[in-house]
Formats: sequence, C-alpha cells, structure tokens
Amino acid sequence: MVSPYETQLLRAIIATQLRHVGFEESSSRAVDVLTDVLVAYLHRLGTRVKAYAEHATRIQPTPLDFMFVFDEFRVPITDLHSYAAIAKTAMKAIRPIKIKPDTIASNKEVYRYLNPPSSLVRVEDTTGSRGEHVPEHFPPFPSAHTYLSTPVSQRKEETDPIKKHEVHAQSARQVEEALVKLYRASLVATGREDDPVFSYESGNSTTMANTGNMTGLIMSAVGNGSGGRLL
Repeated sequence: MVSPYETQLLRAIIATQLRHVGFEESSSRAVDVLTDVLVAYLHRLGTRVKAYAEHATRIQPTPLDFMFVFDEFRVPITDLHSYAAIAKTAMKAIRPIKIKPDTIASNKEVYRYLNPPSSLVRVEDTTGSRGEHVPEHFPPFPSAHTYLSTPVSQRKEETDPIKKHEVHAQSARQVEEALVKLYRASLVATGREDDPVFSYESGNSTTMANTGNMTGLIMSAVGNGSGGRLL
C-alpha cells in the first residue's frame, strides 16, 4: 500500500522526468496512470529482489540480488550509472511540468468531422464517445465498424435429443448412400456389374441385396474385389 506522501513524491518524480524528455504540461489523469505503472514496476522489482534473497536463505537483500534482478529485467547497469551521473547535475535545475486538472472533451462534432461514421450497415455510432472507465486523455473511440466483430456462424446447437438423433441418422444415411455410389462406380469401372451385392433391373435401377448390414458388406466387397483399393 502506497502512502499519500509516497504517491505525491512519485508524481513529482514523474513530472520532473516528463519535463526532462520535453513535455511542457500534462493532465492529472495521465500522471496518475504513469504513477500506477511506476508503482507496479517497483513492486515487481522489489518482489523479485526479495525472492532472490530468500532463495539464498537471507532476510536482507544485497547488491548482488539487485544485479540479478536488473539482468532479469534486461536493465544494463552501465545505463543506470550514466543516468545517475546525468540526474545528479541536470535534474537539480529542472522544475516539474505543470499538471493540468482533468478536462472532459465535450465537442463531439469535431471528432465526427475527423472520423466520419461509416456507410456500412448501421450500428450504434460511438464516434467521439468515451466510457466512464476510460481516462479523458485517451483518444476518443473511432467508428464502431472498426472494432465490432461479427460471429463467423449464426448456427445454433441443437439441444433436443430426439432431433439430434434424427440429424445423426440422416448423416449416417447420407454416408451409406455415398458408399453405395462409390462402390457402384468401382463396379462399372472394372466391368463387374454382375456383382452379387447388387441386382440390376430395368436399366440402371438397383436393389440392395442385403439391407441389414449394407455398409459393412460394401466395404468388404470393395476390399476383396479390387485388392483393397478403390479403382
């Protein structure tokens, strides 16, 4: 838990760094976000340093623990030395930037001009709007067509067991009919149209000889008749 004094100290440090990198002013919400990021980073760094110390059966960390953590975070020690040398002389003359109070962007017509709504299928237009959970310094939402997604399939899963059984039975019949057509084509291709599995009547009309286990009979006949291959 960060105390109010520590929070204000971190805000002052961040404001000074912003001035050092070239910013003239900043909103209070932006500084709050950067403060939260810095607190999370310091908490993570301290947690890893404590873990290294406890791994070595120590209750107090040493500089070597910090070196291990900086190496884990890919922070070169030489960069820290050079930054400390610059900060010792330059930061004293730099004053923090001006932190402006939070402002609410109310002129939505400007946002609509910069980002006009799409001419696609109409949805609720959120151009220039912003949710209450979104900080004010973040850019406004673009047109809803740029981030809304459409489901790939609108098909609903069947829950009725009777209908599911009917669907499965229909699928099985379609598979069996496809196997029958495949086997018939193989007979025609090999010149064995008098195969006992089928009896040809009145041209190309066929009658299945065994309807009890037709699929197994067809597959066994295909395997035995054509050497295990479909021709």
